[in-house]
Amino acid sequence: MIGTEFSSRYSMIGAISEETIAFEVAGDSMLPKYENGDTIVVYREQRHPLSSFYGEEAAVRLKTGERYLKTIERGKSPTSVNLTSFNAKPITGVKLEWIGEICVTLPRGQIERLRNKAAARARKATRSAGGRTPDK
Repeated sequence: MIGTEFSSRYSMIGAISEETIAFEVAGDSMLPKYENGDTIVVYREQRHPLSSFYGEEAAVRLKTGERYLKTIERGKSPTSVNLTSFNAKPITGVKLEWIGEICVTLPRGQIERLRNKAAARARKATRSAGGRTPDK
């Protein structure tokens, strides 16, 4: 699942840029491609029509509020879809409120490693400045 609930449960990490938002995978329904703890960065706004996503993996939010990371398949009606994954039963005949196109995937722990490196660089810069911030 993603965010509060994506199908390999995800929690929202936050915005990477104004155009994107990141979620953390929580669960195993999309193994082996997406692992628990991976970060999925998606576009905040849906940029293409529903039909362009058939056969594609995406972050989705149902009209009922649940959020998933699934493969979108054509449903029985033009406004409904089936959501499939690698390791779980399909979710059929659902209506989507939002589709987040995936733009990048980061392996588990990568965000934390990047934050730790940035913090270490900031500490080093502070020490190099003698604990002072440069005058402006």
